[in-house]
Amino acid sequence: MFCSKCGKELNDEAVICTGCGCPTKNYNAGALKNTPVSSPSISAPAAAPGFYSSADSLAAQVATYSQEVNSIWVLSLLSLILCLGIGFIFGIISIVKSKNLPSLTSEPTDQRLIMEYETARHKLKTANKMLLAGIVICVLVAMIAAPIIALSM
Repeated sequence: MFCSKCGKELNDEAVICTGCGCPTKNYNAGALKNTPVSSPSISAPAAAPGFYSSADSLAAQVATYSQEVNSIWVLSLLSLILCLGIGFIFGIISIVKSKNLPSLTSEPTDQRLIMEYETARHKLKTANKMLLAGIVICVLVAMIAAPIIALSM
């Protein structure tokens, strides 16, 4: 038999897939074998979110746990990719804008204009330093995250 979720070849008596933890057709069949046909089905009360009921088999608990961990892993990876992607996009916009800054036709002589110009130049230097720091952080995060992601697959 093959897993309906991941396609892994399984033993014909397998209850859950050893690859992805998905319950097989034997999972429900095994539960039905132990239920008398003539008696009405009485279900246990639903467990609170985050808890397993005593009626849940260990295989179902492991499968549920594995599926939840997989969804958390995917969300974390997407969060990392989006943060890096958005940071990269804003960085590119910043670089393009700084390359297209208009140049002054002459040096300002008015004290107020000189102060405003110097403040703007200081802000540009600070912005470039922040951009460089952002690029370094993105590269470091990618260098650290890539092996972790590769090892966790």
